[in-house]
Amino acid sequence: MDRDIRWQQRFENFSKAISRLREALAGTAQEPNNHLYQIALIGAFQFTFELY
Repeated sequence: MDRDIRWQQRFENFSKAISRLREALAGTAQEPNNHLYQIALIGAFQFTFELY
């Protein structure tokens, strides 16, 4: 039973990370030369990849 809860939590965390990655990607698409957006995109990708 605890396994089910852990998998649900992991899936929720992964879903949130994907959402943040999409937000960072959208920001970078709007302002491709903005270094803060680029850094956010890289960080969001790394975090999402680690959760995968």
